[in-house]
Amino acid sequence: PFPLITSLVNENAPLDELLQSRTPYDEIVNWLDAEFKDLADQLPLESAIVQTGNYYGRPTKGMALACRARMLLFAASPLFNGNPLYNDIKNSDGVNLFPTSYDPNKWVRAKEATEDLLNLGVYKLYTEINSSTGVIDPFLSFQNLFFTRGDVNKEIIFVRPGGTNYATYASHCSPKGHNNRGNDGYCVTQQLVDAFFTKKGLPISNDPDYKSTEFSTQDIYYTNTSYDLSTRDRTKGLITPGNTFNMYVNREPRFYVTVTYNNLYIPTYENNTEFFDGGADGKNGGWDYPPTGYLNRKKVSPDDSPKTGAFPYRPGIVMRLGEFYLNYAEILNEIDYSANKAKAIEYLNKIRERAGIPLYGNAAGQVEIPKSYKDMQTAIRNERRVELAMEGIRYRDMRRWLIGRDLYDNQPITGMNTLGNATTFYDNSGKHLFLKRIWSDKMYLWPIPQSAMDKNARLIQNYQWSVD
Repeated sequence: PFPLITSLVNENAPLDELLQSRTPYDEIVNWLDAEFKDLADQLPLESAIVQTGNYYGRPTKGMALACRARMLLFAASPLFNGNPLYNDIKNSDGVNLFPTSYDPNKWVRAKEATEDLLNLGVYKLYTEINSSTGVIDPFLSFQNLFFTRGDVNKEIIFVRPGGTNYATYASHCSPKGHNNRGNDGYCVTQQLVDAFFTKKGLPISNDPDYKSTEFSTQDIYYTNTSYDLSTRDRTKGLITPGNTFNMYVNREPRFYVTVTYNNLYIPTYENNTEFFDGGADGKNGGWDYPPTGYLNRKKVSPDDSPKTGAFPYRPGIVMRLGEFYLNYAEILNEIDYSANKAKAIEYLNKIRERAGIPLYGNAAGQVEIPKSYKDMQTAIRNERRVELAMEGIRYRDMRRWLIGRDLYDNQPITGMNTLGNATTFYDNSGKHLFLKRIWSDKMYLWPIPQSAMDKNARLIQNYQWSVD
């Protein structure tokens, strides 16, 4: 909630008129909802027209509808839909700034807004077809989604076409050793590594073949892919050569596109990564190393090279269709699991099909359909975490679901043993403490700056941020 000013204010007006109270959250949502719909009616539909030449990246009808749909998803979520933490946050006149009771119709409203976007018929998931098999190549589809501009890539809804500093981004995601000039700085946690499914489309805890210790004894090939980044000789379809740590073997394709782990060959690096102490990319008495033993690989081009300064173009994707398929599945489940189960599974399976993992279903080789509302909610949240990892969405999801305390309240963030040598690096299989965070429920919202409070006595501070 903030002071919503919808008309010009005379600068010579009395101070009493200039100092405005915060507008209740639902009033702001309703005002923005009307604004987004008005914009959508005035903006062009066809992304192919406005995303070529000098018009690439300019607003479209889909952009406005996507902003509206995401906003209404937030409004329906636990953070702002009858959150009891905020029941006593009121303006001086006693008006509540946040809704004090749960309204299930907000999920219906979010559903209709999301359908308005999906029914445009403009967007589709980005896929590449394997020329040998004629089916989706999950590795190249998910990898190249982030390198293909919007006049070709119909998954992009909202994009920043230029001015994206991908050279700095890629450098932070690249190893530093062997004069590579990477920064070793943008790491991922063991918690994220463990969140990715196995090749069978199962959580690691549900797959009896998953191993978190020792090393593989054979090369592992995947069918339906021309992915060739795992070895020096660029062998197509070879995903993990023998002697790969078993934790990284037989995982789903999105894992290999998102995570750089120890002893992984990187073509432009022309070496395998060495994140252990004493290795080329390890601590070695300095601070430029990934303290969890992993680097982010998502949106890092196979042709990125800090050493040579080569960083191919990539669009700055702000919104893409994959997010809204998952939004839609979540919304359907929140409205009514039993009535909407089939439809929610349909949209989950659209994501899983592109990801190259077994679908939810009753056929042989498929993953069992979640049996309850809570099981479905868990399945959807797990899918969001891996599909949208490293895209800035998990932070927002954590807040709107009110799960910050579950995730951070004295819960350890772990990784591999980066203080160990090449052998002891793998000791305890990712259970080495990186850090612990504290949590307070006030952290779901930032405080209003004290400077703003000093200027306007009518502003009421957010939950638990007031200074006695």
